[in-house]
Amino acid sequence: MIAPHASPLRALLGLLRPEGRRLAVVAAASAVYGWAYTERALLGRPLARAVFSHAGPAPGGGPGPIPGGGPGAPAAPATADEFLRLGALFAAFTGLVAAMAILRDFAQRRVILRALLRLRLRIAEHLLGTPLAVHSRERVGDLVARVTTDIRASEDAVKVVGSEAIEHAVLFAFLAAGLFRASPPLALLTLLAVPAIAAPLLLFGPRVKRRSARSLGALADLTERLQQVLSGIKVVKCFHSEDREEARYASASEEQYRRSLKVARSRAAAHGLMELVVNAGAAGGLVLAAALLARGALGLDPETVVGFAAVAAGLYTPIRGLSRVAGAYQESLPAVGRACAVLDLPPESPDPPGAGPCPPLARGIVLRAVTFAYPGTDRPALRDVTIEIPAGGVVGIVGESGAGKSTLLDLLLRLADPAEGVVEWDGADLRTLSRRALRGRVALVAQDPFLFHASVAENIRLGRPGASDEDVVAAARAADVHEVVAGLPEGYATVVGERGSRLSGGERQRVTIARALLRDPSLLLLDEATAALDADSERRVLEALRRLRAGRTTVWVAHRVRSLEGCDEIVVLEGGRVAERGRPEDLLRRGGAFARLAGGPG
Repeated sequence: MIAPHASPLRALLGLLRPEGRRLAVVAAASAVYGWAYTERALLGRPLARAVFSHAGPAPGGGPGPIPGGGPGAPAAPATADEFLRLGALFAAFTGLVAAMAILRDFAQRRVILRALLRLRLRIAEHLLGTPLAVHSRERVGDLVARVTTDIRASEDAVKVVGSEAIEHAVLFAFLAAGLFRASPPLALLTLLAVPAIAAPLLLFGPRVKRRSARSLGALADLTERLQQVLSGIKVVKCFHSEDREEARYASASEEQYRRSLKVARSRAAAHGLMELVVNAGAAGGLVLAAALLARGALGLDPETVVGFAAVAAGLYTPIRGLSRVAGAYQESLPAVGRACAVLDLPPESPDPPGAGPCPPLARGIVLRAVTFAYPGTDRPALRDVTIEIPAGGVVGIVGESGAGKSTLLDLLLRLADPAEGVVEWDGADLRTLSRRALRGRVALVAQDPFLFHASVAENIRLGRPGASDEDVVAAARAADVHEVVAGLPEGYATVVGERGSRLSGGERQRVTIARALLRDPSLLLLDEATAALDADSERRVLEALRRLRAGRTTVWVAHRVRSLEGCDEIVVLEGGRVAERGRPEDLLRRGGAFARLAGGPG
């Protein structure tokens, strides 16, 4: 099970660091937006004065100062030009607010999309670079959930930290300054009440974060359950277990629903309490302002109170936004931690400095006193194994299940490195060769012929991506699969379906042989290549393998001894050790482990 990431906030800030220039655009647009929004709200005071000036003639009938004069100035009726000027200013500020909102929101979206793209690519790159043992240990469904569901859920964290926090904080700062411009005493009284709004977040925030992490875990379990059912749908149908699997999926869905409901309940409670505090504060502020105005305290007049109220009303937007930011942060941060935890998985050991190219195999491969144990196990899969494989030779590796046959192939591919001993390629330790260059000299034909959901040509061309169409067809002919492909609806452009479902088992295997032929490897690894085939398919695949093996060094792993043919030497593994080795006919005469395997079933 993958441990939680130690510092999801640090990981989140690391994702945002390359977006510094775009975040600067967000901040600048937010600043202009906040200034224009505040100036528009501050127009409430001169507009109120202009309106109130029509309540009666100016004292003494004189013209008096223009609206917007100092406190206590006689109120002369505002002219039409004055109303037009205020209206024009209001329209100008509104246009600027709208323009900055568009610029800010677009810049925000680019920041979010680029940060998530960077996270998605980093996780995919890291997963492809982790050792095979890690993939064997972790659940596929859980990894898929972290790369898909958790990254989508991380969007809120990126959004609130990378953009919305800036937007609302800047707007709050401008409006707070606007409150002091409207009335310093009322501003001070109002802002003293703001910290009380944080109480619901402090009370419910940790609970939301904890419950959100559990909800994401339940969603990963649900994804894993569905992935298993769909991967094994044939088994499910053959054993009439649809009802059982449906019940298990329904149970997992109910569990995820219950956990999500707890998150929603905590967020709703925090939001409702915050709304209560904000609205109670607003109502209290209005009552207090009215009382102070009635008593003539603090030098307040109606125009000042109206102007202050216009700015204070705008303050509700950033306060509510910041509270939503905090709630979304608590809910989405566990998703960032789950997604970034994949980056904590151990990578493949890097090639040593100066790792060299891998030349074509000229002398052969030697395993010298090799011992290997999988992480977390006490029993070695291979113990003190020494095998010589001459260039151009065919060596068969046989033994019961668990004897260490596939582990030996993993070492030859450097999917794992020996704990003790050394594997040599023409005398050079495999660990001194570039892993990429080594694998370019090796081809594997496995028991389960894996094909991607792509065209036949793409699957064959995986052996050599730059191969021409003529080379692809030539490889398919040599693998005895050209006629099959030519009969498909779109020929080599036909998509073979998930795991090659549109082809039979033998046809899939011959496509993988064509892939190996196209690579033209120095070393050919056959891992139970015919174990899952019927007699006719096995015959055709063996014919293709005979052409593939010609002139190549071959290591042929098999459980069914009768499927081996043309081996120069047989190595029998028992419990990870070499039990016996020699020419097939000699081992049969000896009557030992190989003879028992040859005479057994299969």
